[in-house]
Amino acid sequence: MSLPIEVLTLIIEYLWEGGETLGDVRRASRQVGAVAARVQWRNPRRILCAVSSQYQVQNQDYQQLQYQHQYNHQYSRIQCQLRAQALLARHANLVISLNLSDSHSLSNHHLPTQAIDDFGISFGGIFLTTLIPRLNSVTSMIFANATAAALSDSHFSLIAHHCPWLHSLVVFDCLCSDNALQFLADACTLDFSTLAFNRCYNISDAGLIPLVASSQNLISLSLCTVPLATSATVVAIATNCHKLELLSMSESEALNDDGLAQIARACPKLRHLDVSDCVALTEIGLDNFARNRKISHFSENALLKVLMLNGVEAVNDLNLLGLVTGELDGISNDILNTKAKLRVGLQTLELANIPNITHFSFKALNECLHTNSLTTLNLSCVSISIGEESVEKMSNALSTFFKSQQTLKHLSLAGGISGAVDSNVCSAIAKYESRLETLDLSDCVMVSDEAVHNIASSCLELVDANFKGCTKITDYALQGFLNHPSGCKLRFLNIGLCNQITDAATKHLALLPLTQPKSNLQITTVTGLHTLKFSGCFNVSDSSLDSLSNAISKTCASQVSFSSSSYSGSLRLLCFSGCNKLTTPSITRLTCLLPYLESINLYSCPGASNTAIAAIAAACPQIQSLVISKCPVGDIAAIAVARGCPRLHTLYMSFLITPPPAVVTDNCSPHAYLTDIGVRALLDGCKSLKLIDLSRSDFVSDAAFDTIGNNVDSELGLQMLILRACPFVSAEGMFRVLRRCRRLVMLDVLGCSGISGADREILNKLVAKNV
Repeated sequence: MSLPIEVLTLIIEYLWEGGETLGDVRRASRQVGAVAARVQWRNPRRILCAVSSQYQVQNQDYQQLQYQHQYNHQYSRIQCQLRAQALLARHANLVISLNLSDSHSLSNHHLPTQAIDDFGISFGGIFLTTLIPRLNSVTSMIFANATAAALSDSHFSLIAHHCPWLHSLVVFDCLCSDNALQFLADACTLDFSTLAFNRCYNISDAGLIPLVASSQNLISLSLCTVPLATSATVVAIATNCHKLELLSMSESEALNDDGLAQIARACPKLRHLDVSDCVALTEIGLDNFARNRKISHFSENALLKVLMLNGVEAVNDLNLLGLVTGELDGISNDILNTKAKLRVGLQTLELANIPNITHFSFKALNECLHTNSLTTLNLSCVSISIGEESVEKMSNALSTFFKSQQTLKHLSLAGGISGAVDSNVCSAIAKYESRLETLDLSDCVMVSDEAVHNIASSCLELVDANFKGCTKITDYALQGFLNHPSGCKLRFLNIGLCNQITDAATKHLALLPLTQPKSNLQITTVTGLHTLKFSGCFNVSDSSLDSLSNAISKTCASQVSFSSSSYSGSLRLLCFSGCNKLTTPSITRLTCLLPYLESINLYSCPGASNTAIAAIAAACPQIQSLVISKCPVGDIAAIAVARGCPRLHTLYMSFLITPPPAVVTDNCSPHAYLTDIGVRALLDGCKSLKLIDLSRSDFVSDAAFDTIGNNVDSELGLQMLILRACPFVSAEGMFRVLRRCRRLVMLDVLGCSGISGADREILNKLVAKNV
C-alpha cells in the first residue's frame, strides 16, 4: 500500500493525538480533498500539503508506522518532529511557502499569513543547514520563536544562494547580525516584495540600509522593535522604496519628524502606516506628514486604509483628521465646521493611550469617513479632560459614531475613556454593531448589567469578550450569550474582578460549547470556549467548576466519532486567581478533562495543593504557563510538573504557603514545601523554561542552580529569574548562575539578605550585557 504524503501526515498527527487504530486513519484519509501539483508547507506539525499522485510515500514507511504504533501506541513529540523533518526534507524541492512559526508570534502584526496551528514544531540549526539548500522553489518564508532563534548568519547566506525565487521573508526574534542582511542584499537574484525583521535586536543600519537599497520593489516592510536602527535607515527607505504600501515601525526610535515627512513624499502608494510608540514623533512631524500627502495630489485610493498611532502622545484632533483625510491646511480650529472634500474609506484606526483627543474628533470623523468603512477601532486607555460636560459630549459623539460605522469587527474601549463609555455607548454597540467579533470593555466601570446583557444577546458573531473590571455586571449579563439562535461563537471570555459574579454565571457558561474534536482528521470549524478568566471573582466556588466538568463530560459522552474518547474539553487557558473557595477535588476533576490546557492561573487558591498540581501535570502535558504563587505546594508539585510538562516556559511559584516542619530530617527526599530538590527538578525537566519566579522561598539556596542533569556546566535557557527575599541565595551563587544563563535579561534578587546592594548592582550590569 502506497500512501500520499498528506495521508501519512494525517497518520502522524492522529497517533500524536492518541488515535485508536490505523484503520480509522485510513477511513478518515478519504476526506482529504483533491490532490494538487505542489506542496504547501504551512506548519511543521500539520504539514498542510497536497502533492501529485506520483509523489508517494514508499510502502516501508507505512510498515514502519504500523510497527511503531503497535509497540508505542502513539508518537512522542520527538518522533513526530523527526518524521516531519524527514517528510519536509524529502519534498523540499516542491516547497513554495515555508512557515516555521506559531500563531502567537504573528498576532497584532498585520502581516498576510496563513492560518497556523498552536502546536508548531521547532527545527534546529543543523536541520535548517541541510534543508535550505534544497528549497529552490520557495517564494515565501516565515521564521519565529525557537526556529528563528536557531537561525544564524550562515543560514541567511544559504537562503541568498539557494532560494532565487524568494520574494517574501518574515523573521521574528532572530539573533542574526548585519552580515545576514548583507548576504541577502548581495544576492542579485532576490527581489523582495515583503520584508519583516521584528524584534531583531542585533541588526542595525549597516545591514538594513544595503538590504533596503537592493529591494526597490518592496511593497510591505516591517521593522518593529529594532533598537539599533537609526534615522539613516528611514532615509534609505524613503530613497529606495517608492512602491511601499505597508510600513510598520512601531516602538522605533529611528522614525522622527523628518523621516516621516520624507516617507510621506516618497511613498505615494502607502496604505498601511503603523508608528505606534514612536517616541521621537511630535505634532510637527504628524502635521508635515498630512501636508505632504495632500488630497489634491492623490485620489481617494491613495489615502491611508490602516492608521495605527498607539502611544503617540503628539496626536490631537487637528492632525488626526489631517492624517485621515490627507488635508490639513484647510482645517480650522473649529473642527466641527470642517467638511471633508471627499469621504475616505479608512478601515483600521488605533489610538490606544492617546491623551489629547476629544469628542470633536469623532464628530469630524462622521463627516469624512465613508459609512460602514471602519472594521477595527482601538481606543484603549484614551483619556479626556475630566468634567461632566466633556464626558457627556464624548459619550454622545461615540454613540453617533457607532451608528454610522456598523461594520466594526474589532472594538476596544478598555479603560472607559475617562467614564465616557457608559450604558448609552453600550446600547449603541448592541444596536448597531452586530458584526463584532472582538470587544474589550475592561475597566469600563460605568457600564451597566443590562447594557452588557444586550451586547451579549445582540452581537451574534462575538468571539472574544473582555469585561474585566466591569464591577456593575452580574450573572444576568452573561445569560445574554444563551440567546443566540444559531449557537454562541464565544471562545474567549474575561470576567475578572467582576465581584458580583457567582456560581450561577458559570451554570450559564456551561451551556455554551465546551468541547472540541481530539483529532484534526476531520475538517471542522474550531469551536468551544478557549479562554475563561475568573480572576478576583471571590464568590466562585466548587459549584462553578463542577458545572463546567459535568457539561464537558456529558458532551464528550454523547459524541459519536472515531472512538468514545474522540472529544475533549476545548478550554486552553483558565484563570482562577484569588478564587479562594475552590478545593482540590474540583480543580482536579475539571483539569483532567482538559488534555490541551496550555495555561492555568491558580494564584492564592488554597485548593491548588501538591495533589492538585500533580494531577494537572499528569493530565495536561501541553501546559506552557503555570501560576501557583501563594499556594500550598512544594517539591512534590515541582517534580510532577518537571515530569509531565516539558513545554512549560513560564512558572510563578513564589510566596508559597506550605508550612515546613519544625525539624527537617531528610534533605534528599521531596518535601511538601519547596526546596532545592524541586527547583533542580524543574530546571532539569522543563528545558523550555524562560521565566521562573521563586520569591520568598525560604529553603531554596544556590545549590538549586549548581547541578542540572549531573552537569555543573550545562547552559540554562532562562531569560527571567526572580528570587526576591530568598535568604539562602548568595552573590557568589548568582555569579555562577549568570555564567550558565547567557540569555538572562532580568535577575531580581531584591531583599535577598545574602546579596549586598553593591553586589546587586554588579549583577544588574552583567545582566544588562545580555540585553
